[in-house]
Amino acid sequence: MLFCGGLRMVHKSVLGPQRFLKNAKEGSVVYSYLRLLLPRLLAFSIKSGYLFDFQALFGAIHESDNFFIVSLDYEILREMVALKEIAELHDKIIVSTAKHLNLPIITKDQTIRASQIVETIW
Repeated sequence: MLFCGGLRMVHKSVLGPQRFLKNAKEGSVVYSYLRLLLPRLLAFSIKSGYLFDFQALFGAIHESDNFFIVSLDYEILREMVALKEIAELHDKIIVSTAKHLNLPIITKDQTIRASQIVETIW
């Protein structure tokens, strides 16, 4: 299972958006998302004109055991407070969530990768 916490991680991941959905639908990879990712992805798509099949994504999330949405809860907030190595708020949320779930992150972010707090894949 991989943790996909940020917008850049979805549309610029090594998997690419179409392969990203295909792999999850086939069950070769299981993805978890922060609840805040989906509205950000929608806003990005509208603003930039980036074409993304939201109906396919929402259908895959709803119908598949290979996607799940993670809420920002008290335990993750506690991880965020304890996390001193990451300063940027969204990165702190992403890393804290991945650490709490004990999952690797798809990212090329150098700060996250250098911190070695969680396993990263790029």
